[in-house]
Amino acid sequence: QELGKINQDTQMAIAMDSRNVVVKIPAIYADDPVPFLHELERLTPLLPERGATILINRAKGLIAIDSEVQISPVILSVAGLTIQVTRAPDGQVQKPLVEQQNFVSLDPTNQGGSTLNKLLDHLNQIRVPVKDRISVIEELHRMGMIHARLIYEE
Repeated sequence: QELGKINQDTQMAIAMDSRNVVVKIPAIYADDPVPFLHELERLTPLLPERGATILINRAKGLIAIDSEVQISPVILSVAGLTIQVTRAPDGQVQKPLVEQQNFVSLDPTNQGGSTLNKLLDHLNQIRVPVKDRISVIEELHRMGMIHARLIYEE
């Protein structure tokens, strides 16, 4: 909204995930972007009061998510499944793709991400056991691809 005061014709910023925002430099600053960058640095980002949280209880086979936990682009293979999380070039979140293959890779195009809720829905549909779902969450968290606190309850 603040950036819209500078250039009301187009969308100035797009949130790619919970940590990254792509900002377009207005045409009037194309030759000298420093004043625009100064204005950008003065903005205070609106952050949630507390971050997203994932609660795992192995004994009960419980995974609890308190909000839309974001996942960065990633391709991960676990338990014979390949999980691919991407975002379309237009910024729209795509459904996570889960396939039966054996490879691990990171998204080289850095197109965005998806949500853990959508990924878990996909894993539920193909009946992935809870212990494997927990392994997926732990690995994505270890890699820094899940943007949430991970809490264990025993």
